[in-house]
Amino acid sequence: MGSVKVKLYAHLRQVAGIHEVAVEIGEQSTIKDVLEMTLKSFGPNFEKNLKNTSTGEFAPFLIMIRRKEISSIKGDFNTEVIDGDEISLLDPTGGG
Repeated sequence: MGSVKVKLYAHLRQVAGIHEVAVEIGEQSTIKDVLEMTLKSFGPNFEKNLKNTSTGEFAPFLIMIRRKEISSIKGDFNTEVIDGDEISLLDPTGGG
């Protein structure tokens, strides 16, 4: 048992109303487990910013853990998290 810190940036921070939250994890918890717990913490308005509520698929956003970027589109949601990890959730940015 342990905990991870989920940091929110840009639009996700605005919707949640805070910049970070601690999430309790169990043994062999994954990024997906942490995301699901985070969604429950902030309710339906936050959820619709991270998921397509019709399909249950995650919307495009970036996840950073241990200096590694995991895209919500092609990322490995089965990446195991460990006690003390910091996970950052960021809106994707574009430009041109």
